[in-house]
Amino acid sequence: RKHVEEGRGWMMIRIVPMDRNHIELIAQRHLEHLRTRLHGIPGIRLLRLYYCALTDSTGGCGYTAVLDSAVAGFVCGVWSERAILTQLRRQSAATLLFWSLCQALLRPRYLVDLLGRRSRSSSENNISSGYELRPLVVAPAARGRGIARCLVLRLLKDARNRGYDAVHLYVEPDNWPAQQLYQKLGFCDMGEVQHRGT
Repeated sequence: RKHVEEGRGWMMIRIVPMDRNHIELIAQRHLEHLRTRLHGIPGIRLLRLYYCALTDSTGGCGYTAVLDSAVAGFVCGVWSERAILTQLRRQSAATLLFWSLCQALLRPRYLVDLLGRRSRSSSENNISSGYELRPLVVAPAARGRGIARCLVLRLLKDARNRGYDAVHLYVEPDNWPAQQLYQKLGFCDMGEVQHRGT
């Protein structure tokens, strides 16, 4: 928990485990603030399915920043994408297929990218194994209050509790604010790689 001064009053930031009550807003924030090939209603539905599977799986976790009862941001940690995808298929195979087909009809490139991602995942840099921070999003209206820092620190604590001595992430080369935050929190630059086509 962290208190931040807002005008004359105080606002409380709570970092809580991600749960299904947060999923709709998290999916919307993902589409609004991250570079993604998902779009529209099918994109939101696919993201909802993914984040539901993440909250229920043994391969990842998420934390939500709640600022005066509103979702201000979120962060996820993934150490076994396979476990999350297995959970996703187990819970929602038919729904996943339906919304994936809708997304592919809206954006045919989506299907090509999805198939390409599967073939690239095995050939990516070895850094992709272990505990990965992905993604971190803070709503624009809530930025500048230390929320991103609180979320990352909570995720680092989770990684330590699970026995990981390192956490890695990917950040776009032009995302200077995120790079500065990560450097302040002890991350170091490992160089540029092409990750998932970007």
